[in-house]
Amino acid sequence: MSKLPLTKFEGEILNWLLAGEEPVLNALRRQFTRATVLYKVFTGHGIYINFHLPSDVIPLHKEFRVKPRFCFGDVEASIPSLEYGAHFLLWVEDGLLASLEGFTYDESYPQEISSYQLRYLSEEGRDWNYLRDQWKVTN
Repeated sequence: MSKLPLTKFEGEILNWLLAGEEPVLNALRRQFTRATVLYKVFTGHGIYINFHLPSDVIPLHKEFRVKPRFCFGDVEASIPSLEYGAHFLLWVEDGLLASLEGFTYDESYPQEISSYQLRYLSEEGRDWNYLRDQWKVTN
């Protein structure tokens, strides 16, 4: 399977989303080192980057008490060509890193992004309780 490259921007978004010493994020970082990009889809208002993982990667819900399917996103990008910036979600399906979704707020998503500034949604940094709520099993 050929590997599609991530842009510098896409790689930084993933690094920001996966940052921290949270065990689930540590496991997702390990998964990411084994991931290949299957394809990228530009929707006009966003992008989907879909990943493939080898069959020997252990799903998160087999290692931790987490939902098999969840998403989270607390990273935004200020981009000069976008008035309202872009927001990003990381999707996990069947316990495996599935896709990165980027979207704009009613603007056209640029196909090339070279100038940007990243930030977490909370001015105080990451809201760890919010993040844990996205993946924890509630019953």
